[in-house]
Amino acid sequence: MEKSYEEQIIKTFRDDAIKSVLLVDDDFVPYESLVHEFLTLTSEIESLSISTEGNADEAITLEEGQSVVDNKLEIFRIITTTKNKIKNSETAKEFTEFFHRDKRICDVEERTDNLDYDKVRKSDLIILDYHLEPGAPVPAASSLDLISKLSDSRHLNMVVIFTNEPLKQVWLEVATVLRGTHNSDPEIFFNDKALNNEWMVNSNEWESYWANIVSRSHEVAFLCKGDNIPKLWGEMKEECENDHCSAPRIEHVKYLMEKALNNHNKIDQPITSLEVHGNDGLWIQAGDVFVVLCSKVKNPETQEISKPQDVWDQIENALIDWYPSFYRVVTSQLQNQIEDTNLSMKKALAKGEVDQIAALWGIERLPKDKHIEASKALMANLLEDIFSQLQNNKEVVDFITNVAANAIYEKEKYISTVDDADEAHLSIAHAYNEQLSTTHNFQSYITTGTIVKDENNVWYLCVTPSCNTVPTQPVQEFKPHRQLTFAKLKPEGDLSEVLKEAHKSMHVFVKSPDGKQLVFSVVKQASGMPDLVKIIVKNHDNGEWEDGEKKVVLTKNVTKKQVSELQFVERTFTPIAQLRPAYAARFQNIQSHYEGRIGVDFASFNLDEMKSQANASLTIPAETAMSAPVTSEQEVISSSE
Repeated sequence: MEKSYEEQIIKTFRDDAIKSVLLVDDDFVPYESLVHEFLTLTSEIESLSISTEGNADEAITLEEGQSVVDNKLEIFRIITTTKNKIKNSETAKEFTEFFHRDKRICDVEERTDNLDYDKVRKSDLIILDYHLEPGAPVPAASSLDLISKLSDSRHLNMVVIFTNEPLKQVWLEVATVLRGTHNSDPEIFFNDKALNNEWMVNSNEWESYWANIVSRSHEVAFLCKGDNIPKLWGEMKEECENDHCSAPRIEHVKYLMEKALNNHNKIDQPITSLEVHGNDGLWIQAGDVFVVLCSKVKNPETQEISKPQDVWDQIENALIDWYPSFYRVVTSQLQNQIEDTNLSMKKALAKGEVDQIAALWGIERLPKDKHIEASKALMANLLEDIFSQLQNNKEVVDFITNVAANAIYEKEKYISTVDDADEAHLSIAHAYNEQLSTTHNFQSYITTGTIVKDENNVWYLCVTPSCNTVPTQPVQEFKPHRQLTFAKLKPEGDLSEVLKEAHKSMHVFVKSPDGKQLVFSVVKQASGMPDLVKIIVKNHDNGEWEDGEKKVVLTKNVTKKQVSELQFVERTFTPIAQLRPAYAARFQNIQSHYEGRIGVDFASFNLDEMKSQANASLTIPAETAMSAPVTSEQEVISSSE
């Protein structure tokens, strides 16, 4: 039966993804601690045991200054303390049994300060008490620190904050820590003497206006979107103008917002690069962590305690509200499938002994400075084997098909959010063609299909046969430099017209470094042939991009003025995209056809053009005709060329 899109979200991000659970709560006592408490209790009771002979009410001295009554009170204290700890751990027992019934691993910890971070990081679900240190100046410090670390993890972690605290306040504190805040010192924040002086003079008035204008909802909107500062600035200026006082600049309004958020930054987390997304009081997503908020008390009026199923349902509510994209859902399920599959033991992926040794020799045969590239090549081959395994997995294929069938309206939903629907359709078509034809997995050298641009915004496509681009090929000319053939790309302005002819595969679709969608023609419209140039790539055989992203090249100095000596100019190439092999081969074939053509051109003649020129010459005024210079035959030929 086909599942709804919401059900697919729950399946991939909760049901299939969560295999291990970690409970962290100072009220929960782990099994090891319970054993320790029991042994301690037994030991202390034994040390306090007395002879029961005689009247138990008499003050029989046990030790100096201790009576039977004191002894009984101490025993009662120890039993009560241990009993309370065990009682509080009943909740942990319920959670453990709940997850064990669903065949999930579940562990319990009291605190995070002595907890191995890797153990937490590798847990798929962490159910975390917010106030792990009730008596500390900042009771939530340990929890906030852990969530901050998990946001920069190699593993996607889902954290449920299970707390008695108001959820909206917890949301604001967690979101602020994940974003971080700037330094609250105005001199450091502004880094401008004039701005700082204006602040020192007017800060009291501005803060008074700010308190009347800004509410908690503004802080939440700023954390999630960060685009409401201009609107708040306009309101601040209006208030100041009404009271005939100096208005703040937008930098001052930004500082006021940072000061407000600093009040919620309980661990003084510096500003981060994370984008915060969420729904106030329910969920937060930032970096590699997804946080769900759940109250320990299900019903405040009846004081009904939340059960494990309530927490599980709250995760579902949060995921549906998050509503991840089709792309996220599919990639998540692929990750689940790979984690579930024992790839190293799969017969379909197994290699014979000779094949395994050959893979090792492929690395060992090269110098050490080439081992990284060889390792990447081996990894690419292994990924191809994994892909072959996955594409034949009916469960995965059916999942993607079903998700796509339920997410069709996502395109219309996106288009409804933009101003120009036609532009949105064109942008989607451009992005799809770009996904079909390009990757950003570059070789360490320029090869067939590499798209580059120089510092003058001139774009090129390498169309040299790939065998002639490999640094290890025995090409001695110019070594270690290499002469390669490039097609100069012509920018196209009318994306609509280009997309009508996209099936002819005469264009490349890419994004500029700043994210702008661009389309280029590889061949000239009139002739259908490329504009080829020969360029020498300096130090090509060294196999590295300079500064990680540049290649210095030499190209002919093309000028209208003829020179007796060949001149070159130095240019810097930046890689933009890499055409997939099938697309790169097409353009390389065009280059091969063009450079392999046989014969010379015949002389063209256009009778209509000749008559038109003759008629035009008859209308030239006499004085102009008399003053016209005499033109040599050679100049006429040169002009026509």
